[in-house]
Amino acid sequence: MANATSNKHAGLLLWQDSAVNIKPLRNLFGLLSAITLSASGFACECGAPGPACSFVSTVPVIFIGTPAFTDEDGSGTFAQRTLYKFTVEEIFKGLPEGTKEVWVDPGSYTSCYAVYELGKRLLVFATAAGSFPTDTAAMTVAKPDGKVKPLPPGFNPKMPVYYAPECTGTREAVSAAVDIAWLRAWKKGETQTRILGVVHDGLDWPLTGAKVTIKRDTGNWSTLSDSTGAFLFEPVKPGKYDVDANLAGYRLRWKPQVDVDQSTCGYLDLSLEASGGLSGTVVNREGKPLAGVSLVVARMKGEEETFPPIHHDESRVDGSFQYRGLPAGDYLVGVNLDTAPNVDAPYPKIYAPGVPNRSEARLFHLGPSLTISGIRIQMPPRLRERTVHLRVVWPNGENVGKDASAETDDEQSNLIDFESVSKDGTATIKCFAAKPCTIEAKTWLTKPGESAKAQVAASPPHRIEAGNASVSVTLTLSERREGWNMGSAGDVTPVSQ
Repeated sequence: MANATSNKHAGLLLWQDSAVNIKPLRNLFGLLSAITLSASGFACECGAPGPACSFVSTVPVIFIGTPAFTDEDGSGTFAQRTLYKFTVEEIFKGLPEGTKEVWVDPGSYTSCYAVYELGKRLLVFATAAGSFPTDTAAMTVAKPDGKVKPLPPGFNPKMPVYYAPECTGTREAVSAAVDIAWLRAWKKGETQTRILGVVHDGLDWPLTGAKVTIKRDTGNWSTLSDSTGAFLFEPVKPGKYDVDANLAGYRLRWKPQVDVDQSTCGYLDLSLEASGGLSGTVVNREGKPLAGVSLVVARMKGEEETFPPIHHDESRVDGSFQYRGLPAGDYLVGVNLDTAPNVDAPYPKIYAPGVPNRSEARLFHLGPSLTISGIRIQMPPRLRERTVHLRVVWPNGENVGKDASAETDDEQSNLIDFESVSKDGTATIKCFAAKPCTIEAKTWLTKPGESAKAQVAASPPHRIEAGNASVSVTLTLSERREGWNMGSAGDVTPVSQ
């Protein structure tokens, strides 16, 4: 069941993109700027929402509606004060019958800020603004820089505002036909009390044949999860149940409880932990341990590698690495299996035991409690880097100072290096010597909330041919465009400065 909303989340997350591998702590200012203002935004990691039956007991407002207006400014920041006006199509709970329009607060300046697409029908689960889920706060209480954002047209401060950030269950109506049918039956008093859920491993793959047991003072009941990991108890009596799940080689780390009301459901997402593991050593061509090599484990799905993979901390001083808690399955181990080389991982793609081709890679088969040790990965030499001495200027020749940044890639949208530009407009950045790279500099022209679309001043992408010698380049921020990505599409206009 798909989550309805796109989202913008500027919490301090690790950057997870198959085409990007940014240093998590270096260039912190530039990285945070990219995260905070990125037009694409960052997910709140909600996961798929549970069924509607699991929300009706706790969510006070449920309706089908369509966003018709928003004063969301496109900057992607926490601090903007934003509202959506919904036209109401069908009410299930919490709104007076006959309500045609409501105002919705989409989330917070801390996390889980939802962006609803105008004109797209949604099944909305909401609370009264001022009653905030954990780790969120309504935008209607935000005062960026001590200022109050102007009220949108047609908004009366005395009217109620409902709060529906991301991760509270709201979803696209087109994919919620089963939920909507259930809500209609529930409203008529035609639903049964039930307990349902899914069982999966630590990598969110479904587990088949897990024995799920629910227990209360009047007895206990068991069933097995199906091929999708799903299980169902129906009908059950309302009340509180202890829950357990068992499968050979796996364990449930803690025993949850579920409290189910009359004619609703209790929904459980049960993650079973395995005790499989992989460990070994990374060495160079001379057989000496290599520290600081970032390894990747990819789980196989048939003949295909699944991504995002499991990333591990860098290899230790003695070259050792270790993965624990791996579920049963087939795995590949290596370096840069899911991304191109960059300055933090300056190696070509390598599979254990030290081969460049998938056909030659060693496949590690794990049972749920099997550990394979003694893996040895022999790395080739580091890719040779070259230094680019950079000066960044405005069209009038003045240096661009702080708040600008520069990046290089290999012309395939694979980031090699990312550096902040110093106050004197200079930076030192890396490319790899063996192939051409593209370099670009950028800075924000608009502050958060100033514009309907975030504006960037950027240099045209500059190509640097392969070679070993260091080079000096001057980049002019002559293009005004929307979005931070290198060479992003859209209207480009000249920058006058």
